[in-house]
Parts: sequence; C-alpha cells; structure tokens
Amino acid sequence: MRYNLFMLRTNRVKSGIDRVQEQIATQKKVLRPSDDPAAFCTCVRVSSESSLYKQFGSNVKKIRMYGTMYDTCFTTINERLATAKEITISYASGELPDSLRNNAVDQMKDIIEHLVTLGNTVIGDDHIFAGKKGNMPPFQLDENYSVAFVGSSDVAQVFVDKDETEELGISGNSVFYDGDKN
Repeated sequence: MRYNLFMLRTNRVKSGIDRVQEQIATQKKVLRPSDDPAAFCTCVRVSSESSLYKQFGSNVKKIRMYGTMYDTCFTTINERLATAKEITISYASGELPDSLRNNAVDQMKDIIEHLVTLGNTVIGDDHIFAGKKGNMPPFQLDENYSVAFVGSSDVAQVFVDKDETEELGISGNSVFYDGDKN
C-alpha cells in the first residue's frame, strides 16, 4: 500500500513537471481549454485578431505594390502615347514617300504592341488591368491592330480594416475605354 501511494505521488509530481515543461516549450500558460476556459477563450480571440490584422497588413502591402506598378505602367503609357502623337503630327501634313509612310506605320504598330503588353502587365499570377478576370490577359490584339478588352469591369475588393474595403486593382475598361465601349 505504501508502495502504491508512493508511485501515485511520484506520478503526480512527474505530471506536474511535464506540464511545466510543456508550458515552457510552448510559452503558453493555458495549454488546453479545460485548464482555464475563460483564459483559453481570450487566447483564441487574441490569436484570431492577430491573424486578422496580419492579413490587413498584407492586403495594404499588396495594394501599395499594385499602386507602384500602376504608376510605372501609366508613366510608360503616357510616354508611348506622346511618341505616337509626335509621329502622327510629323507625318500628317503633305505627301510622303512610301518608305517614310511605311516607317511611320511600323512605328505605330510597335507602339500599339507595347501598349497592349503594358495593358497585360502581370503581378504574380494576376493581370493588373483585368479586373476580376485576373487569370487571363485583358487585352487582345488582332491582325488589324484593333485592341479588344476581354477582362472584367468589376474589380476585386480586399479588407484593409474590419469594416473597410478597398479596390485591389483597376479595370482596363474604365481606364482605357469610354464606358462600356471596346
């Protein structure tokens, strides 16, 4: 009987030591809901809020990254359009030899191709001007150098706070076309 009593107390001490070691290893005071239900509930709430705010931070970073990419694209687009305007003005007056006219046409084709490439810019797996259809290129160029928008006019929303959303991206339709016209 003394032996059994001794073993029982030894096992309780060992269990206590194991629990303290587990608390040290996990750096948590409450290991199981049965330890302290109120404290466990608080831990779960704080942990979920922490994860939520990490996601908000991630969403804001992504919005900033998109903003930087849009700034770069719009700067390049403005430069290419200015070049197209210069070509148009310089070749608009008078009769031109075929070689100069063909040169101007080739330059305009190159500009259009570059603009379509810019319109199909990708970050990660998403085309930034495609709206909610980010998995496919939003602009298609046909053999006549006509450009069609095949993306979505709707833009994805992301949470930046508990009750606040922001648009993640810009639809190419709203930027490069007048209303719903393609």
